[in-house]
Formats: sequence, structure tokens, C-alpha cells
Amino acid sequence: MLQACYSLSDISLQAYDVYGKIHTVKLQHVLYKERVGIRPGQISRLMEGHITKYGMPLEHSAQCTVLLKFGCLNAADLASFVTTVEDVLFRCPARRETTPTYKQDEVQVHCYDEYCAYVDKNNVIKDQKARVRLFCLAFVTGSPFLEVGLNDLRRQGKEIVRRKDILPMYTERWIRFENLEFHNTVEQDYFEKENVVRLQPPDGCFFEVMRFRVRPPKNREKPLSVKCLMKIAGSKIEIRLEAMAAAQTQRGRGASESIRQIPCEDIQIRFPIPEAWIYLFREERHWGVGSVHAKVRRPGKVKNLKDRLMGAMQTTDSSLIEVAIGEAKYEHVYRALVWRIPRLPEKHHSAYKRHLLLCRFELSSFDLMPETFLPTCDVEFTMPLATISNTVVRSVGVEQHEDSDRVEKFVRYVAKCQYKFEIDYVQCTELDADPISAMTCPAEATMGDITVPTAHQAAFQPEEVSANHEGYRIDFTKEEVGATRQDDSSSDDEEDSKHKMPIIQIDMKGYGY
Repeated sequence: MLQACYSLSDISLQAYDVYGKIHTVKLQHVLYKERVGIRPGQISRLMEGHITKYGMPLEHSAQCTVLLKFGCLNAADLASFVTTVEDVLFRCPARRETTPTYKQDEVQVHCYDEYCAYVDKNNVIKDQKARVRLFCLAFVTGSPFLEVGLNDLRRQGKEIVRRKDILPMYTERWIRFENLEFHNTVEQDYFEKENVVRLQPPDGCFFEVMRFRVRPPKNREKPLSVKCLMKIAGSKIEIRLEAMAAAQTQRGRGASESIRQIPCEDIQIRFPIPEAWIYLFREERHWGVGSVHAKVRRPGKVKNLKDRLMGAMQTTDSSLIEVAIGEAKYEHVYRALVWRIPRLPEKHHSAYKRHLLLCRFELSSFDLMPETFLPTCDVEFTMPLATISNTVVRSVGVEQHEDSDRVEKFVRYVAKCQYKFEIDYVQCTELDADPISAMTCPAEATMGDITVPTAHQAAFQPEEVSANHEGYRIDFTKEEVGATRQDDSSSDDEEDSKHKMPIIQIDMKGYGY
């Protein structure tokens, strides 16, 4: 039975068989223990010179116990399962049953933005939705109450908080909350009256406090833009992906001139590959079958330039997949060409810089051309700030505590974005030429003096092969097999002598226990 203290891990990939991996997620029970150690937040404060705010050298380390592990080859099915389990955990009742004593009290608030959008070929957002989820993890002595103040539009101009409860804010915007849902520990009557989230958190339990919807504007600049293009010139195919990160900036704490860039991290771009072309991206290895990896070739950089100019080295042949940054390969679990980029823009690099993935190959006479292609390319990434909803935790107060001044407070913002970019499939004369017509145009259409090459045709058609041969089998005539007599009867006395196959009877007497 699920309990409120259980949690789900992030979906990850794990080796499954010789052909690829499988999506897995763990149901785990996490316990925290106070021990000697230094937290990353303490190190940054020490480097900045805040000796008085350093705190005690103690940390609450997590001890994770894996209860169950689930795996699925379909990412959408596993994501739906995770969403269902999270909804059940959100509605599980929880209460504070113990009054522990900590040497160092700590309160963590995690704010997660979840955003989904559909972008057409013209880079225009056609559909979008956003949700905000607020989590809490508290290590406080006794049985105090937490009061979390957000930038709710209904609270604008009415907030009354102590100076020590105010937290650093990256924006002064006020937003409108819709479809509010609360955990059973939250006092909903108090929220309706004061617009403050008041709760008594369970001890050492990472749980979801509340969730709500927001309406992001349509004209906002996308943090990451991806242009997906597939060119088809007869039997030659080119897949071209262009990724560009916008300039997302944040004002520094307490300084109007200090501005830092907000990058897109853990970027994953998945371009679907037809089933008939998968073998082109696979190669045999000593321990099974692997995927062809991309070669990193940055524009403007040439290796061994001196040897090339002297003629000692020939020009490098073009590989199947080439990328300017990150790594790319075919992953069978997604049935797609996956391009992974750790961060955009890169450190000490400017924004609005295009990064290219190029994949070129030629179909043989035995390769089939699909009648239809999948329409979208999936893009996922995270950002270390709630940039989608602009949600801000303005204050965190600890009431009915013996010494609320020594309680350390931390807020973590994360934006998880999922985009579906529409793929532009075009037909052209050559791969290096500009596209001249869409895939819906006839194969023999002409435009001026330019003739579109004939579309790729395989040397065989699967329907004709199956109709002619009815599968892979050998048909024998009755004379070849030997027709059986219709007047045979099992009651004949000579039945045993006319058997074609000998019958062996084993006497099992003496073999019993």
C-alpha cells in the first residue's frame, strides 16, 4: 500500500538486451539522518564572507531504500504510470506524529515548473499548457507551523511578514493561480482568508504541498528553438537539426547591475526514424549490436590544418552523423535519432548561436520509402529557474518554534520543458540546393527549368511478395508427401504393422520413489 513517505525517482535508462535499453523508475522510501558534513550552500556563503550565516557543519543525508522497480519499453506508458502514482501519493494522508530534536533546523521548498507546447513549422506556438508543483522537506524541532508566501496576485499589496522571513526574489511579478489543489496538511481555510500556505509538515518527508495551473503568454520568446528539416532528393536523404538558445537572464541578488544567464540544461532532441531505415544506424560489434555515434565537428575549426595544406593528409570523409556540440546516436528505445547537449548556451558563450546536426545517407534498391512520416520531433530540457510561470517563494516563516532565527531556509527552482516541433519534409533536386516543393507535390512535377528527381522506388514491393509467395514456406504435392488412405480405421488388426513411425514404449516400473 502506498504511503505519503514514499517517492518516485526520475525516469532513467537501463541496459535491457543487446539491441538497446529500457525505461525504468523506482518506488523508494527515503530516510534522512543528521550527520557531520558541509552542504554546498554553506560553502558558497563561506566564500562570500558571510561567516555569521555559515551555520553548523551538519547535513541531513538521505538513506534510500528501493521498494519496487518498474520498467517499460514505451516512454509514454511509463510517464502515464508515474503521473498516476504521483496523484495517489499527493492524496495520501500524512501528519506529524513525532516531535524530534535537531541540532540544525532546516526547511527546503522546491518549486517545479512543468511546461508542454506544440510548435509548427513557422516556429509559432499553437498549443501550450503549464503547471506548477510545490514540494517541501522540513527538519524542524518540535511541532511548528510553516507559512509559505507566494507571489499570488490576490496577495499583492496585502502581505505582512517579518523581515527575517523574506527570501531573495528573482522577479517582482505577480501571477494568477488557477485550479488550486492542496495536500491534506495545508489549512485551506487559512489560505482562503490570508492567501498564505500554512501547514504542519511531516518530519523528514519530501512531499508535494500544492499544485496549480498558470496561463503563459503566447508571444513570449522560447528559451530553446529547434528547426527540424528532412530533405529528400531521389534516393538521397538529409536530416538537418538546428538548435538555438535565447538569452534568458536573471538579476543577481541585491544588485541591479549583476546579471547572470539562465541556460538550458540536459537537452534531448529526438528525431523519429522510420522502421525500414533503422539498420542504417546500427553496426555490429564484438559484444552485440551498437549504434553509430556522431562525430563532433565545430564550424571554423580544422584539425591538422598544416598537414592538409602541405598535402600530407587527405580531406576527412563525411560521416553518417555530424554534430557541432554534444553527442548524437540512434537509440532503439525511442526509435529515434537522439541528440544530447549538456548545456546551451555554453559557459562563457553568447546566446543566439546556431548549433547544427547533419545526417546524410543514401537508400539502396532494397530500402523502402515510407508512405507517411511522423509529424513531430520531441525536445526536452530543464532550466535552473521557474522561468515559465514566474512563481516566486517570497517568504517562509516558522511559527511556534523555540528559536526560529536559527532555521535555515532554502528554495530551489526548476523548469521542466517539453516541446513538440513540427518537422518540415521537403523534396529538392540536390541536398545542397534549396527545397523547391513539399512532399505532397507529385514526384514528376516541374518548376520552371528545374525538374524534381524521381522519388525513390524499391526493387520490390512487400504486398506483391506476400501475395505471390504467401510467406516463406515450401508446398509439396500429395504424391511427394504421400496421401493417406481414407478407409483407414483405428480398429484394424494390422494397424500396428502399417505405422510409418516406430512406437517405443518405456516401462517405468521400478523408477518410482
